[in-house]
Amino acid sequence: VYIHNSNKEKQQRQIKLNQIKKIINMLRNVTRFGQMKKMGRLTRSLASTANNINTSTNKSNMKVTILPNGITVATEKIPHTLTATVGVWIDAGSRADVTDKTSGTAHFLEHLAFKGTKNRSQVDLELEVEDCGSHLNAYTSRENTVYYAKTLKEDIPRSVNILSDILTRSKLEKMAIEKERPVIIRESEEVDKMYDEVVFDRLHEVVFKDQPLGRTILGPIDCIRTIQQEDLKKYITTNYKGDRMVLVGAGCVDHEEMIRIAIENFGHVPISNHPKPLGTPRTALPIFKEGEIKVNDDSLPNTYMAICIEGCSWSSPDYFKALVAQAIVGNWDRATNATTTTPLSREVMNNTSASIGGQPLCNSFMSFSTSYSDIGLWGMYLVIDKKSDKKAMVDAIVKEWNRLQRGDFSTEELESAKSQLRGSLLLSLDGTTAVAEDIEILDSLPKMVAKPPKDQTGYPGFLTNDQKSALEQLRILLEAEGYTDRTDDSTLLRFLRARKFDIMKAKEMYENCEKWRKEFGTNTILNDFKYTEKPQVAQYYPQYYHKTDIEGRPVYIEELGSVNIYKMYEITTQERMLKNLVWEYEAFTTYRLPACSRKAGCLIETSCTILDLKGISISAASQVLSYVREASYIGQNYYPERMGKFYLINAPFGFSTAFRLFKPFLDPVTVSKIFILGSSYKKELLAQIPAENLPTKFGGKSEVTEEEGGLLYLSDVGPWRDPKYIGPEGEAPKPIVAQEQSQ
Repeated sequence: VYIHNSNKEKQQRQIKLNQIKKIINMLRNVTRFGQMKKMGRLTRSLASTANNINTSTNKSNMKVTILPNGITVATEKIPHTLTATVGVWIDAGSRADVTDKTSGTAHFLEHLAFKGTKNRSQVDLELEVEDCGSHLNAYTSRENTVYYAKTLKEDIPRSVNILSDILTRSKLEKMAIEKERPVIIRESEEVDKMYDEVVFDRLHEVVFKDQPLGRTILGPIDCIRTIQQEDLKKYITTNYKGDRMVLVGAGCVDHEEMIRIAIENFGHVPISNHPKPLGTPRTALPIFKEGEIKVNDDSLPNTYMAICIEGCSWSSPDYFKALVAQAIVGNWDRATNATTTTPLSREVMNNTSASIGGQPLCNSFMSFSTSYSDIGLWGMYLVIDKKSDKKAMVDAIVKEWNRLQRGDFSTEELESAKSQLRGSLLLSLDGTTAVAEDIEILDSLPKMVAKPPKDQTGYPGFLTNDQKSALEQLRILLEAEGYTDRTDDSTLLRFLRARKFDIMKAKEMYENCEKWRKEFGTNTILNDFKYTEKPQVAQYYPQYYHKTDIEGRPVYIEELGSVNIYKMYEITTQERMLKNLVWEYEAFTTYRLPACSRKAGCLIETSCTILDLKGISISAASQVLSYVREASYIGQNYYPERMGKFYLINAPFGFSTAFRLFKPFLDPVTVSKIFILGSSYKKELLAQIPAENLPTKFGGKSEVTEEEGGLLYLSDVGPWRDPKYIGPEGEAPKPIVAQEQSQ
């Protein structure tokens, strides 16, 4: 399956079916895999243990009980935790959509789950979830629909009751259906812009042609437009049965208590007429079909491609062998990984003769092993530059797969792959996060020890030869255009990192920035602009810096939930607010970061941001949307690579779900810096910001003294105010309130 630019040497670049046919059966009888040492059970397969109708316990403290109506209750107690994750896993997803005409029903239901029940309105649901400090979420896959909540121990019964209400008493009102329909259509349109999602959906479409597994999770837009209330009710009646549900609890849970809660909330759920064990296929066994599908788009710079063979189900004895084989092949990304740790990645890096300009054979590749209850897919996903030879890349894959068939790999390579797999699986089983509330917990947290960022790849002093070359080439190009003032290593590397070390894109971004700085008056704004209304504006939109995090970054805080845009615009204008934003950025780069770097003993280039959404409403958010949009544009385009950590706290109900829609549009590195937290955020913040530096209103111990201004949102306390760390650039401009008092 591939989406590609079809202009150049079309015949040479196409993947031939006969090339794939040579390897279709390659992994089915691999003798070396059969000789592998049996790996320990790294994950707990709920479906396999649930077949026992009696309560059973294993060494990991997991207990499983099946109730008379078929509902499975599975718990695992994690010692020393104060929270739990409770949820209902339903053995039905998009694969269970009744017909092709109703494809997307399972996902449509997920959207309607939080729109109100017979017992609770949508507002009541949101308020109740917020009141008990829980995080409620849901997702749909091809074989499962999942609703779960992360909650405090004392709120487990309440959270399960909410889940039960959502699953068994949803109103499914026609008005809500029509209101949600365009939302799902927009989501589908956004998914269609994600090339990896499109490729994998097309892959399922071709190998499972005319079969339920070949359907997309969201369903075609034509189906989304026509799904009716009756279709949703029929899906529930058919699939939401006791023998197809598992109530799961992990963390501070008691198994007997969970059984009681399950009976109380799910005891009325009927069992199927012909119940089957969990994970048992309920449709005809899928048939893997050979085939090829292409989508041509001449505007694309890359080809996005997937090649696969038939894999194994998650219950197959070969399941872990397939995962180890996947780990041996490995993953590689030209933009973020300069190392070449697997034979295929070395082949991709070194075989530049088949590409134009000495480029690697592809931009990235990812081996995958996707398993379902009765079949699987095993293969490779690739992103190939239009300048590279697709045939050469496919030949490299065939060569690697042939190597696996021959068993031509060392014991060390095998053990390394097993270790990587073991580590990734075990890390994915991390327990729930405890919440720090008491002063004793605050006192036990580590004190301030500044340290450099963990990943400094692409930063000054941590450059590969290719990155050093890119830096010098960019500087030469810019100096040839007459740019000499802001061409230091640190500045240029920020633009290069923002554009994945693409020299011409970084140059374009830099030139646009310099043009904007000249037009906006940025170079002199610290002296020219006086935001005298700041003390009054800050009352209605608190924005301020306050000390540093554990890595030495300045901590920036915005209380978005306190915004009153109408009051603000009686005092100031959006234009002046944006000028103040740029003033703050310039003060940040000119004064705050140098002082923080001196105190930390290492280069500090980023901030730690806290965005408090407490009390935020849709109306308040919409009021400030125009300003936030403009501010975000300035930050992303003219001050790149300034985000170190970004915490959204007191996130309202449904925020995490909404964020999932935007997540694919963000760079993975950016996503790794963003943390969505509800009202139980203190432990997370205190792990990043020492208690003595975090304001008391957010769970820390830092209070603003009269000498510091008395008001948190006007204090601006940090190393940039300490004479020990103020350098030749001089003291940071005093806050407006301090200027007024000194006058």
